[in-house]
Amino acid sequence: MGTHKINADLDVNGEVQGTSLDINGAADIAGNLVVSSGGDITCGDDLFMPNGGIINFNSGDVTVTHASNQLTVAGGNLFFNFGNGNYNTVDGTTILDSEDNDLMSFGEQAVTFSATNVSIGGTLNVAEDIVHTSDADTKINFANNVITLTAGNHIGATLRATGTTISKRVFDITSSTDGDAIGDIVYFGSTTSMQPGRIYYFNSSGNWALADANAESTAKGLLGVALGSSSDSDGVLIRGMVTLDHDPGAVGDVLFLSDQTVSSKFGCAKNSAPSGNGDIVRVIGYCLHVSAGNIFFNPSADFIEVTA
Repeated sequence: MGTHKINADLDVNGEVQGTSLDINGAADIAGNLVVSSGGDITCGDDLFMPNGGIINFNSGDVTVTHASNQLTVAGGNLFFNFGNGNYNTVDGTTILDSEDNDLMSFGEQAVTFSATNVSIGGTLNVAEDIVHTSDADTKINFANNVITLTAGNHIGATLRATGTTISKRVFDITSSTDGDAIGDIVYFGSTTSMQPGRIYYFNSSGNWALADANAESTAKGLLGVALGSSSDSDGVLIRGMVTLDHDPGAVGDVLFLSDQTVSSKFGCAKNSAPSGNGDIVRVIGYCLHVSAGNIFFNPSADFIEVTA
């Protein structure tokens, strides 16, 4: 099996073997074309393969198969190495998954990802905007040391190296669930077994305890509403919308820290000022619902001690 250089047409029904084949004419081979390891096949024109034809590398380790106008590479990894050149695709080219679902398509200066999820293992570099589909006025904009969040053409927040600007805070009335809250929430105090929807004060031990207008030490300091059993995990609301576990009054009522127990428990609000000797009168917010326990919690820094 030496070198075969063929300048005329080659029509073989059997097998052609050699270390190198150099064919300048037309080759019609019905059998096998065998080139030993390290040999070359040089074609002066086109190489034609039949439908279902297979180009086989290393006894089947990698194959390239054509069938029904589809080219399949199997058995290994497909690498494109164009050096310093470019890989050009026509507009409308689409990459599909094994079930023929669109994954990625290429248009004029645009790449569209159609997959349900897109995972990026490294850094995503964005020159300017991330825009919501078909909603150009809802986006995330990036500039030098600035991130701007826009929804419906309204700038909701701007994050700078020096801090965050929130142009408008929206506080909806909370649900009827005890401890549901929207507002300023803190997570400290290492206090457990708290009662969601009850009012607590931050004590000298660094914990939260149920507030009571009958005792000055429990009524004049930092107040908050428990949002769950744990201060550190569930949080304590210190200002905002919240749902108490009791009904403190009627819609629009001014609310005070209560000097009474509700269901034999402290930490409540009511719509009348306490009047007993030594009681602390302190406005803590406003009632938003007649029966659901919804209030705007905003404790005043001022208080009055009753002398009766």
